[in-house]
Amino acid sequence: NSLKADDLQKVFLAGNPMDYSGDYATRLETSSEIRTVADSFIGPGLQIIQGVALLPDEFQGGYFQDSNLVHLAMPGVIDLKYPGTSGFELSESEYEPGRVVLRPQAIRSQALSAGLVFMSSTRLIEKPLTDFSSQPGLVSDFLRAGAESVVVDFWSVNTESNNAFITDFYSRLKRTGDVSVSLRDARLNSLRTQSDSNLYDWAGYQVFIK
Repeated sequence: NSLKADDLQKVFLAGNPMDYSGDYATRLETSSEIRTVADSFIGPGLQIIQGVALLPDEFQGGYFQDSNLVHLAMPGVIDLKYPGTSGFELSESEYEPGRVVLRPQAIRSQALSAGLVFMSSTRLIEKPLTDFSSQPGLVSDFLRAGAESVVVDFWSVNTESNNAFITDFYSRLKRTGDVSVSLRDARLNSLRTQSDSNLYDWAGYQVFIK
């Protein structure tokens, strides 16, 4: 899948879920990954949703549907046995205790314009019911909603090396416009330039193409 340079102008960046706080406006916190991605795509087309603002209504229409690139820096669980129970962890609502979960149905109901959805903080649980399950939950939901490609890190670890990998991938993507080639080259670069113990920094990334 290819993304022309102009296709990287509308970026939806979301993550860093938090417990509810009434002083959100005066206590805005961010994450190193959000800062990393924001630095790569700073400009008028960048929309950042984070902290206590990270709630389901932000994933309904608007910027979420219209963006060419969607980067999700929030914990996700992909249930291979029961895909419908997969989901992303959002922030805590003002009206109910506990973190809100964005379920696959909320994604499938959208009509997305994204050439790429990047999921950086996911983990897999359970095993598929059959050997014919070709795509995991959330991934298949984004593709069904209209995304052209999905990159997922199945071995998510919150490290500075992970941010370095993301920066390298996006730098290559902006030069080549090719999602698969950019991911391959970023993986190879990480393998060649770092120690043998950095397997979790690159090996968990997979790409799915419509």
